[in-house]
Amino acid sequence: MLRLRAADIFDMAELCGASTVFEWRVAREMLARGLCWAAEDESGALVALGGLYPRDDGSHELWFAPGAPASRHMLALARLTRLTLCAGSYGEIVTVCRTRAGKRLARAIGFQFARLCDAPQDDWEIWRCLPSLVAEKTAVLKK
Repeated sequence: MLRLRAADIFDMAELCGASTVFEWRVAREMLARGLCWAAEDESGALVALGGLYPRDDGSHELWFAPGAPASRHMLALARLTRLTLCAGSYGEIVTVCRTRAGKRLARAIGFQFARLCDAPQDDWEIWRCLPSLVAEKTAVLKK
């Protein structure tokens, strides 16, 4: 069983690799302007971090930083993320997927592929969703 709590700067340092000045600035910005959460297991060990960062166009970007034990908890992480998205009033939400596991998690949450990312990395993809789609998927899973 996982539980969510508010993430702090120490969580960000542990899972986001905040080892450079630039990474620390990004972590502080995400904490200051966005909604950031930490998922812990029964023993209190940090499993993953996630958050929503507001974008200039009014949408939000969902981000996710898994820890080593996250692979054992992916369904629970997807469910907790869906419930978190349903609890807020967000417009469009996007996420950048850089791995196959990230794409599977995005799909499980309710995201759909939108386009390839305008970045030097060929395999980065932008996925998007509307909270109403996430709410529908969550309602179906509750039945």
